[in-house]
Amino acid sequence: MPRPVLALLLLALMSGCASRPPLRPAAGGAPAPPPTPWSFAPGEAPSQRLFRVQVRRGAESGGLRLVLRLWSPVRFELAASDPLGRPLWSLIARDERGAWRAAGAQGVCRQDPRRPVEWPRLGLALPAAHLPAILLGRLPEAPGDGTVIPAEAGSFAFTDPVGRRWRATLEAGTLVEWSVAAATGELAWRLEERGARLELAAGQLEIRWREVAREPLRGTAPVLPADLDSSPECSLENLS
Repeated sequence: MPRPVLALLLLALMSGCASRPPLRPAAGGAPAPPPTPWSFAPGEAPSQRLFRVQVRRGAESGGLRLVLRLWSPVRFELAASDPLGRPLWSLIARDERGAWRAAGAQGVCRQDPRRPVEWPRLGLALPAAHLPAILLGRLPEAPGDGTVIPAEAGSFAFTDPVGRRWRATLEAGTLVEWSVAAATGELAWRLEERGARLELAAGQLEIRWREVAREPLRGTAPVLPADLDSSPECSLENLS
């Protein structure tokens, strides 16, 4: 994708924010594996990335673009647009607080990044805090103490603090798949040759994505709106 076109896309996605340098095409080759399947590799934050996403639910399908600006695992920005680059929504998350804005909305609503919500155009209920890890091929939950993790290849399983059972597989030190029981069926993530896939309930919902551009971030992380505490809490009506 030419640099001028990509720069215009980013400006459209995050209009009103301070200007940032355009993304460069993603470098070839996989990054060095992180120390653990649930942590980020050195140099992955701060960074900004553009993803192309395809969603299929039954006979229906659609696409969108996601821009992830990652400052740390708990401080990030996420912005979505349709395939033509028209903004849909954006989110700023800092630790346990988040500010959501729908395209064209006058204000924001409050969102706890740890609380699962159903994401517009994705049709999947996930905590915002899990999205950077999922997009970058990491395990969204860290195993508890005592979990035996294979050094290079093999599978392991653990139960998270809310009682969900997770299973994951490594190949050559790289996370290649994980699954967890969800209220609407098993949620499974798999690494693919070009990108990754998230599948719910054995194919009833399928989301595929690939990274198409990447660049280090400079400057400081954005601050949440000063009036966030007085803003309404996000509901399903806000997230549409």
